[in-house]
Order: sequence, then structure tokens, then C-alpha cells
Amino acid sequence: MPAAMGLALASYVICDLAQKPIGQKPLFWPVGPNFMRKMHARVRAKAQKAGLWCDVDYEEMAYVVTHIFRGRSVLSGSKIHPILVRWDNSKPFVLENLVQLTEEEALLHRKVEKIEDLHPEYRKKVQKLLAEVQEYSNSLKDTKEQYYQNYNGITNLSRESLAGTEVFNNTVA
Repeated sequence: MPAAMGLALASYVICDLAQKPIGQKPLFWPVGPNFMRKMHARVRAKAQKAGLWCDVDYEEMAYVVTHIFRGRSVLSGSKIHPILVRWDNSKPFVLENLVQLTEEEALLHRKVEKIEDLHPEYRKKVQKLLAEVQEYSNSLKDTKEQYYQNYNGITNLSRESLAGTEVFNNTVA
């Protein structure tokens, strides 16, 4: 027992010195890939039914649902019957415009004509979460751009640009 207490105190001090949080926020109940695939398929089907293009990737959606929304409705915090819906119906189906609600909340939300009609507390809470989603999306876009720049840089190398280099001479000879 004293050893466990010592380890707990040591980890607290190290985290405090490094100015890092002591622990991650706990994830919600573990869900399988089938649950996420069904949720993703429902989002795509709704977009298709509305005649809109759904620019939401499966992996991105799964990350947002598990790490930002924590598998809970953004309004009530309920885990029952989760569904992703557009927060602002005037905007397209993109990751930065999707929020997780219960099915009942989603039905009520679809009837709202303007976001300004909602309670200010809910709007503030959702906008904070959507800002986190936007931050994640921006970091993801930067990572993709760097990958494609590096990939194009590698594929644009030609025999002429490598000719005369030690690597090229050793592989040809």
C-alpha cells in the first residue's frame, strides 16, 4: 500500500512539473467498429436523401464521436440512441457541422429554423465542442497537406536529379 501511494504522489509531481494533465478524460463505453459504421452510414444516407454531398470520413467521425463528444449527446449528455445531425441546416454535411444528439433531440432540432432560436446556454456549449472539432479538423488538414507535399516531393525525383549522386551510382553499378 505505501508503494502505491508513493507512485501516485510521484506521478502527480511529475505531471505538475511538466504542466500536463494528470489523466486523460475517460472514454465512453467501448464500441465496436460496427456501431461506428452504422452511424457513418446513417449520416451519409441522410445527406444523400437531402441531395447533399457528405464530406465526412469514417475515421474522422469515429474520432470526433469518441474523443470530443464522448459518445454522449451534446445537449443532454445521454448515451441512449445516439445520432449525428447537422447543427446548422444551412451548412453542408461536414465534420465541423455535425453534433451528436439523441434521436428525440434530433427530431426537435430539425424543427428549429434558426440556431439563434435555441437557448443561449446550449448554443455556447455546442459552439465550444464544435471549436474543438474545428481544431482537430484543421490539424488533420495540415497533416494531410504535409503528407501530400512529401509524397509529391518523393515521386518527383527523377533519374536526372539522382544521376551523379552516390546513391544512384551504387544502385546502377
